[in-house]
Amino acid sequence: MSRRISSAFSQPLDWESPPLVPTKCQTAPKDARIVIIGSGISGLIAARSLMKAGYSHLIVLEAKNRIGGRIHTQQFTTQTGIKYINDLGAAWVHGINDDDDDECNPILDYIEIKEVNVISEKNPWMHPDSVNPICVFVGGRRASDWCYNNGLKQYNLIFYAVSIICKSAYTLQQGSELPSISLRNALSIIRNSGLKELGLISVKDLDAESRAIVRFFIFLSECWMGGGIGEVQVEEFGDMHENGWCELSDEPGYKEWKRVKGRNKPKLYGDFRGGHGTVKGGMGRVLEGVLEGGVKEKVFLEKVVERVEWGEEGVVIGTKDGDTFKADLVINTLPLGVLKAGTVKFNPQLPHWKTESFKNLKMGTYKKVTLEFESIFWPIDEPLIGLVRITSPLKTKLETNRVINIGDKLILDNLWAKDGVPVLEAVLVAEGGQKCWGKGDREIIDCVLELMRMNMNLSLKFSKLISGHVTRWEEDPHTLGAYSHFGLNATSRSISGLRKRIGKGKKGIIWAGEATNEEYQGSVHGAIISGREAARECLGLLEGGDFIGDYDDVDERRFWGEGEGNSDGDVKIEDEEGKDVDEL
Repeated sequence: MSRRISSAFSQPLDWESPPLVPTKCQTAPKDARIVIIGSGISGLIAARSLMKAGYSHLIVLEAKNRIGGRIHTQQFTTQTGIKYINDLGAAWVHGINDDDDDECNPILDYIEIKEVNVISEKNPWMHPDSVNPICVFVGGRRASDWCYNNGLKQYNLIFYAVSIICKSAYTLQQGSELPSISLRNALSIIRNSGLKELGLISVKDLDAESRAIVRFFIFLSECWMGGGIGEVQVEEFGDMHENGWCELSDEPGYKEWKRVKGRNKPKLYGDFRGGHGTVKGGMGRVLEGVLEGGVKEKVFLEKVVERVEWGEEGVVIGTKDGDTFKADLVINTLPLGVLKAGTVKFNPQLPHWKTESFKNLKMGTYKKVTLEFESIFWPIDEPLIGLVRITSPLKTKLETNRVINIGDKLILDNLWAKDGVPVLEAVLVAEGGQKCWGKGDREIIDCVLELMRMNMNLSLKFSKLISGHVTRWEEDPHTLGAYSHFGLNATSRSISGLRKRIGKGKKGIIWAGEATNEEYQGSVHGAIISGREAARECLGLLEGGDFIGDYDDVDERRFWGEGEGNSDGDVKIEDEEGKDVDEL
């Protein structure tokens, strides 16, 4: 999926073998009661849950030559021989809370809380003030504390205004529906109105440095969503500051806000409460916990599914290598990007309501560009480093000759602060990442280095680049994107339609994966929850009972997602004649 730019660059060690690569000499049984498509975390969780319930007559078909899907942890070795772990895919745990009377992140069922390196007390992309602090370079120098704090205050007020807009869609565009309003639309209205009653200064009235910092913090929201501000719904940001801030002053014409502290502070929609961080040893540690108990032996690699035939007699799956597999039930965890591309052919074709359900759901772009340098030339303590240019009408010769315009903002993950290695990981998202599609690693890396030079003023002290690595989830035919998000005009019905089973009676296709979980879409914990829900639905069909999660991995305080029955937005179980119960 990802490619090396030269043999001189650092080579990954074979981290996947063992425990993540099953024995390739195994022959997959052609007739299993349950077939799971995809060995990402959702498919593995579904398999584990079913096996714990006594259903071991199942197989997992994986298109790649490794287990894990968009979790991909590798070990690298620096020029000086230091080994370090890096996640080329999913890396973050969003919410770490082990209070007995609070809902807990299901990732913590497979690793201990002490294995998480906490970087921020809250979501750092949506609440940058929760990082202490992000080191931001503006126009060639590090931003002053005054400009940083001034820009941060204005950013917080802007998104408080966004939450107000989300409460009343009819304040925008003469009452048009909220799903059609992008974050860009909302920001434009806020910019034009000023909303001075909130203490919000028009961005154009800010000094250039503070204005650039506001732009950088808005860019972080694109990193979180994987899509540009013109591609994502404003409703995605409706709870961001709505209840997370309280007033300090009621003086006319002026309001100041502070963060609500304590256990009752709200969580961001899509997150669990508590700190955010990365897994020590990589997200692959979570897979190790999931694969225990014989799950690994159920996975068969390099089985690229090309066709799925479904009907009253069950489901038949055809793979690229000519194999055919029969099953009563299939749990389909294909990434949203693959579904939208139509590379897997369904016969009969998917119902119109099914394809319409995911038409407005989008796959985000999130490219990681990992760079190893000969020596350190950046701040060593801050885990995150931001770069942003002060907009200028003049263009340098260097800029004019750029091969790819990756934008004027960049976020760098500082691996020196985390692992003590001279490595930075740049993130290219949304439009900047999209412009890299089809480009070579050398071109992409050169553009990142150029942006670093301009924003950090490094012409004299820029260290020699030793190695580089570019991820390509968007160009991988088995993923076609990094993670999903709501596009314009997508609604809750989009998710419920994507999740809804197709088939007759007790046979058919159940749908799972991070894209099928409305609240936790785009996350590892969302994928885990969807896998458990798929297993529960599968068991409900097989034995007429109900089922929740792994029996021995969880207790009653664990979170199991929305809806135990057929509430609005939940998966609808069809009766034996194929009709929805609520349509009878």
